[in-house]
Amino acid sequence: MSHSDESFLSSVELMFDQAAELVGLPDDLRHKIKVCNSTYTVRFGVRLRNKLFTFTGYRSVHSEHREPVKGGIRYSPHADQDEVEALASLMSLKRSFGY
Repeated sequence: MSHSDESFLSSVELMFDQAAELVGLPDDLRHKIKVCNSTYTVRFGVRLRNKLFTFTGYRSVHSEHREPVKGGIRYSPHADQDEVEALASLMSLKRSFGY
């Protein structure tokens, strides 16, 4: 996989792995922190101008180790599960530093 083909989620996970290596996190803890706790896919219909359209949305919660739980949510024809999980991961990391 070339750098340009790398997904947003893969890029976030690579940066996390590099940081985890620097601070010496054990592999089992690194894996627990890295994976999303849950991702929900919703599909719903909307009638617009006498046509029925189906929209897909994603909502991910990366980690519940610190409250309030932050996550990622997207309702866009261009969004996918990887993008939303990457956004949720970044929110958890941001929250772990108190931002």
